[in-house]
Amino acid sequence: MASFEKRGKKWRAVVSVMEAGARKKVSKTFTLKREAEAWATEMESDRNKGVVLVESDMLLADYFQKWYEQYRKPDIRASTTNTYHTQVYRLNKYFGDVRLNNMSSALLQERFNEFAKDVSYSGVTTLLTRLKAALNDAILDGYVRKNVWSRLKNRAEFSEKKLKFMSATDFKKLQNYLYAHINDDERNLMILTALETGARQGEVLALTPSDVQDDMISITKSFSQYNMEVTLPKTKESVRTITISHRLQNVLLEHSYNDQQIFRHCRNGYIAFQLRKVLKELAIPDVSYHALRHSHVSFLLYNGVALEYVSKRIGHKNPKITLEVYAHLLKEREINESEKTIELLNE
Repeated sequence: MASFEKRGKKWRAVVSVMEAGARKKVSKTFTLKREAEAWATEMESDRNKGVVLVESDMLLADYFQKWYEQYRKPDIRASTTNTYHTQVYRLNKYFGDVRLNNMSSALLQERFNEFAKDVSYSGVTTLLTRLKAALNDAILDGYVRKNVWSRLKNRAEFSEKKLKFMSATDFKKLQNYLYAHINDDERNLMILTALETGARQGEVLALTPSDVQDDMISITKSFSQYNMEVTLPKTKESVRTITISHRLQNVLLEHSYNDQQIFRHCRNGYIAFQLRKVLKELAIPDVSYHALRHSHVSFLLYNGVALEYVSKRIGHKNPKITLEVYAHLLKEREINESEKTIELLNE
C-alpha cells in the first residue's frame, strides 16, 4: 500500500518496490494530494505488471554529462566537445535542481521557457534536441520510467536571419581579382578555393596536392582550429569528390606550400583579415569567410544548377537540408522566375 505525507503545502507519496531482491521505497512530491494518489495508483499498477519502478535520483545535468561521455564523445571531433560542455553548463544553470525522478512535462517546459529568455532560438533548439536524445537513452538505460519530454516546445523568439552571400556580379568580380593577384598573398588562393568549391575552411586548409587531380578535388579530412591538427570531416557526407576548373587545379598545384600541404595551417583571423582587405578594395559588402560557401551555393543556384547536385557538392546529407538552409534564397529565385513567367505570358 502507498503512504502519503503532507510536507508544508505539498504532498509526498511513497510506494514500496522490490529491486534485485531488496525492498526499496520510491517517492515523489506533488502540489495536490489527488496528484500524489494518482501517481501512487499508477506506480502500484505498473508494479503488479512487473514494470521496473525505481527511478534514478541523479541530477539531470549529471546524467547528460554521463550520457555525453559514454555515447557521444567517442564519435565526435574534438572541436564539437566544446558545444556539449556548453550544454552541460546550461543544464546546471537553468535545470540545476531537476532530477531524473522528479521530472515532469510542466517542470521541464517551465525551465525551457526561462532558458529561452536568455538564449537564441537556435541555442534552445540545440539543447532541446540533445537533451531529448539523452533522455530517450535514459529510458533504455532504466534511469526513467516514461517519456515526459516529447511535447516540449521551443518558445524562444524566432528571428529569421538571412544568410549573407555575394551577388553573382560581386562573385565574378572577386573571382577575377583573386586569379589576377594569386601571387600577392597566399591567402588569396585560400579564398579563391572556398569561393569556387563551397568547401568549409577546415576542408580547404586540410587539402594536399594528392587530393587534386583530373580537375577534381577529394575532400576526406578537415583542419581543426580547436587542436590545430587534421581530423575527420564534419560528417560522413562531407567526404566527397567535386569537380573544379582546370584553371583552379593549376594554381593549386603550382602554389602548394610543400609536397604534403597546399596551404599553411592557420587560424580564422589570419584569413579573415585578408578577405576584409580584398573586399574593401573591390567595394564589395563585407562577408565572412564562411559566407564564401553561401556565395558559392547562391551563384550556382542563380545560374540554374540543380539543387540535388549543389547539395551533394557542398556535403549536405540530402537536398532537404540544403533547401532548409537556403530557403529564402530559393524563395527569391522563385519570385524572380514567377515575374519572368508573367512577362513571357504577357508578350
